[in-house]
Amino acid sequence: MHASKPSWRLVLIAAAVLAVKSADRADAQEPSGDLTTVIVIRHAEKDVGADPSLTEKGQRRAKELVRVLGSAGIKAIYAANVKRAQQTAEPLQATLKLSKLLDASQAPDKLAKEVLEQHAGQTVLIIGQAPTIPGILQAFGVDAAEGRGVALAFDNLFILHVRAGAKTKLLKLKYGESSP
Repeated sequence: MHASKPSWRLVLIAAAVLAVKSADRADAQEPSGDLTTVIVIRHAEKDVGADPSLTEKGQRRAKELVRVLGSAGIKAIYAANVKRAQQTAEPLQATLKLSKLLDASQAPDKLAKEVLEQHAGQTVLIIGQAPTIPGILQAFGVDAAEGRGVALAFDNLFILHVRAGAKTKLLKLKYGESSP
């Protein structure tokens, strides 16, 4: 009499059960809630003056946003209440057929609260100004050290993955022509 070998079917079933239990444990550690993607950029290159328009280079960068973010699933665009931020948003807003720009000029904590309440589970673009970018990043849970000194360049693009009860994940990218 010989000992029977385990059938491959039994081995596969055991492996599947272990995989499901492992996935259940991983899911239990995942925070619940909608994953909201927040993309933060500085307005494109500007001219000089009190409320300047975009330069030709800035207009090219604004058009580049259509190529870079046109298929990112953006449902809302928040732009600072200055001409250069509005002009940075316009080509993408037109391409996405979004009826209006929302106000990014509010206090960073208020802005983050509004985005997370009104656009939970969606992808949102925020176009700010150099002095406001670090505060906006912090309001969404990015460590202050990571946000320091990053807003000066026009080509920075920050992608935040925000979920209630979890640490915000930050991805720093560049887009368009290199900026000093």
